[in-house]
Amino acid sequence: MVINESVRTRFWSKVAITSEDDNDCWEWQAALFKGTGYGQFNIRHYPYRAHRVSYTMEVSIIPKGLCVCHKCDNRLCVRPSHLFLGLHKDNILDAKNKGHMKAKYSQRGEGSPVAKLKEHDVRDIRRLSDLYSTRKLAKIFGIGQTTVRHITAKRTWRHLA
Repeated sequence: MVINESVRTRFWSKVAITSEDDNDCWEWQAALFKGTGYGQFNIRHYPYRAHRVSYTMEVSIIPKGLCVCHKCDNRLCVRPSHLFLGLHKDNILDAKNKGHMKAKYSQRGEGSPVAKLKEHDVRDIRRLSDLYSTRKLAKIFGIGQTTVRHITAKRTWRHLA
């Protein structure tokens, strides 16, 4: 990443510097990386994350394998005093500890936000599997036949007796 005075001027022209109070974020006002919420800044036609450019310009070169993390948890923030270096695993743990990561599959059974069945449904499917076909059970419970097979073979919902 080559940073000269014209790159520096162009970069800071895209930032809303709201105040000198160190608690306030300086937010990126230009392009974003699609679907990430992080600012995008191009240098010589190559896209960089804006917070990484800010850190490189104002603090130091980023060693290979390290992330530039946000103390403020604001992906648009490029204020150098809000940025720090960390390992990827540290960044993930920090986000989890602050409740910023969706634990989509961390809960089992009906506690999972993607669960379509309740525990009593699963017990009923297992109990009725000797009486009804997989196709019939799938229709009764509004799930796929493969899901019924996984439940009866105890490949899923293993935590239930």
